Amino acid sequence: MRKIASVFLLIGIITTLISGTAQSADKPTVIRIGCTGSNRPIPGNAFGILYQLHLLEEEFKKDGIKVEWNVFKGAGPASNEALANNAVDFVTFGDLPSIIGRAQGKIKLLAIHETRRSAYTIVQPESKAKTIADLKGKKWGVAYGTSGHLYFSKLVDKFGFKESDFKPINFSSGDGKAAFLAKEIEALNVGSEVVDYLALNQGKVIYGTDRAPELKGTAGLVVTEAFAKKYPEITYRFVKTFVRAAKLGSEPANREKTLSLWAATGTPLSTYKKEYANIPLALILDPIPDEYTISHLKDGIKFSKEKGIIRKAFTFEEWYDGSYLNRALKELKLEKYWPASDINGKPTPR
Repeated sequence: MRKIASVFLLIGIITTLISGTAQSADKPTVIRIGCTGSNRPIPGNAFGILYQLHLLEEEFKKDGIKVEWNVFKGAGPASNEALANNAVDFVTFGDLPSIIGRAQGKIKLLAIHETRRSAYTIVQPESKAKTIADLKGKKWGVAYGTSGHLYFSKLVDKFGFKESDFKPINFSSGDGKAAFLAKEIEALNVGSEVVDYLALNQGKVIYGTDRAPELKGTAGLVVTEAFAKKYPEITYRFVKTFVRAAKLGSEPANREKTLSLWAATGTPLSTYKKEYANIPLALILDPIPDEYTISHLKDGIKFSKEKGIIRKAFTFEEWYDGSYLNRALKELKLEKYWPASDINGKPTPR
């Protein structure tokens, strides 16, 4: 009888160990997030809402899962370095760095983080340059590996030039601004902060996405394939919480609060108000890939391969996994909430 009891006891112990291992495999101890910050270590857009309202921490608190935020000042290149070193699980970054990240490793695009990201080329206030052609042979600040890099490459290509026709210098956003204000470079690519340069008479725009909407950027939310495969339910809950944040930021009643949250990044509230004047935030925070964003990302993949920015091309379809987003939209009853756009950015039925 003792032997039988011992056998049952051993079976019980083994069963408990196996069960415990299976349960621990169903959820991680920590979710590691990578994103970018500019003036302060606080992300923007939907991630800014997640971060400041602690929505992810609240979602995973009952599971004892820690949420670790890594806000990189090095923008897309720093996020890709973290991915390469297996230091993050989820990342949000611009079109080009996410394309580079997919070409270099195994990541899946889960949702759109931001659409219609503006970009402008400014020159010194006293500059006589009026066209892109006038910048040939001039020093031009470009943040390589970022969405601004894709804007720059497409811009010079649009006018029939090669990047070598200019003198592009690789700067981080902060270093680029310092070099421009010190008049060490003739031109600089900037985003929504262009309104501050203009207001302070620190620069003037010679071209931008207001004249070429096809050059506007798109940011995405990605996950490593390894994490999604190991923790599919956690991945779903992450995406669902992300969608909730996008919905909160998209609601007209929350507009002022959303812009104030974004201002915590260090960019003045007035800048956001000017940048998004008369633009519904639902258009910016739409997490669902539509004809406009899909065509932009497909073109970015093709262009990046043609210009040698990435070595290996891939299709949007093999990159994007919409199963988590579609499930979240259905559960939250938000399938028709966000407006859809056609390939030209015009409204179209969802």
